[in-house]
Amino acid sequence: MYELVKILNNNAILVRHPDTLRESILMGKGLGFHREIDMNEVSKVFHIQDSEEKQNYLHLFESVDPEVLNAVSEIVGMAKEHLGSLHPSLFIVLSGHLDFAVKRFREGHNLDNRLLWEISQLYPQEFAVAMEARRLLNQRFNIFIDANEVGFLALHLNAGRLHQTVKEALRRTNLIQSLLLLVKEKSPQEHWDYVKVQHIDYFKDLFYRLDGGIVLRNPLLPYLHQLKEEEHLARILAEKIRMETNFNLSEAEIGYLAIHLNQFRNMA
Repeated sequence: MYELVKILNNNAILVRHPDTLRESILMGKGLGFHREIDMNEVSKVFHIQDSEEKQNYLHLFESVDPEVLNAVSEIVGMAKEHLGSLHPSLFIVLSGHLDFAVKRFREGHNLDNRLLWEISQLYPQEFAVAMEARRLLNQRFNIFIDANEVGFLALHLNAGRLHQTVKEALRRTNLIQSLLLLVKEKSPQEHWDYVKVQHIDYFKDLFYRLDGGIVLRNPLLPYLHQLKEEEHLARILAEKIRMETNFNLSEAEIGYLAIHLNQFRNMA
């Protein structure tokens, strides 16, 4: 079915389909030791779409620790079971990230993740999968990956789930953190640890609507003048969102945001 083109490492080979000439990478324990391809030994297949992707895969399999590649393959498989379809580039991006991370943790170098709480609240499913990935990596490489790295892993998983880049996921998370800080600064509230969870849930739903082009009607708009301070803050938040994303909040959305802010303003 396939012709061997190149042995990449002990567990990965580059192959070509003789009829279509389409190239793929096959993964499987010990595949690189054999000249004959036994598909029963193949655990993972990566179909190459273009020359750029080919070069990315070749660089990855020739430079990254094969044990890291095997671990990432398991993590991506586990993530698909819990999160559904993931962008194919996740394997490449996550392999490069974790190869560096494993080296860092072996040397005792940890990175601080100032968005850890926001990530855990915004992407709970991805965070749960990242916790499982952490256990796998700790056992496989005899290291101790901390919670900060779990947050970074969850960001990568979220990006793969939404077919975005990690930079896009990070930008959205940074924006929501900024919105929370604005609310805390301009509308001090009791029991902030509880209240900020409610705010982050609201912003998560808000961006879901904005991303999906969902338009709301707000029959309470005529009464919005009664919430002057909350309306003012809602417009500040709306302008922040516009500047960072180019999303223009409708009057209906601004009204609902003001009502949401009012719910927690005088919380005892």
